[in-house]
Amino acid sequence: MNINGILQVRAANAMRNASQDREVSSQRLATGKRINSAKDDAAGLAISVSMTSQIMGTRQALRNIGDGIALAQTAQGALSQMTEALQRMREIAVQSANGTYTEEQRGVLQQEMVGLRDTYMSIMLSTEFNGKPLMGSRTPLPAPLEGSVWGETKITIQTGPASDDTIEGNFDLSFLPVFDVSTGNTSVISDIDEAIDDTVQIAAKYGAFHSRLESAAQAAMTSMVNIADARSRISDARYDQETTDLAKSLILENAASAMMAQANMNMRNVIALLK
Repeated sequence: MNINGILQVRAANAMRNASQDREVSSQRLATGKRINSAKDDAAGLAISVSMTSQIMGTRQALRNIGDGIALAQTAQGALSQMTEALQRMREIAVQSANGTYTEEQRGVLQQEMVGLRDTYMSIMLSTEFNGKPLMGSRTPLPAPLEGSVWGETKITIQTGPASDDTIEGNFDLSFLPVFDVSTGNTSVISDIDEAIDDTVQIAAKYGAFHSRLESAAQAAMTSMVNIADARSRISDARYDQETTDLAKSLILENAASAMMAQANMNMRNVIALLK
């Protein structure tokens, strides 16, 4: 092969390589990604895919946490109303113990007491979030038994991308008996105090559940930002570098094209001289 033929082969190889580099740089600039397929960086792609899974899982976990916080807020709002009803019931119990009251007057107080108890139980039984009871739940008895038993409500929130990233809470309240204040019996006061204590305890459990979810949300946000930053360093294109590489490949491609044109010109000149 003569010198011109060698120059043509070298120029063609240089042009092909420069063209491939140009296409790679153009694609990276267009997509903003350094890794667009496994051939770009197989190991980096695997790591990037794994990180993407973690980010997507964490993003959904944050939505789960938001639902859990809304659930806890719903329960705490209901428990606040229930506690107010109990406080008024206690006030009535203290009032009915006044020896100056007549039976008729205590009967009026008893009617209010029953109404407050009904309000308490109505809130307790009807407080739900997305159809899930929050103060306890009825479990049907197995056949041939009839009816149901009252048990605790178990709530589990997936707070992260891993299977064990969960926060659990168990909540239940006892049914509130009808307190009789028609006789002025002071023992009713201590019974209501126990009911207040039970209600406050479940409110505290929901408050702690709420706080744990908020902490989990902060941790999830921090984790997602860190993972996204790490993924960006692995998979995202550096625009300054890719712009430089694109300009370089264009220069090399033009130079190779000029070299091929020069080799062809030299070959035509030689042929013309031989004629």
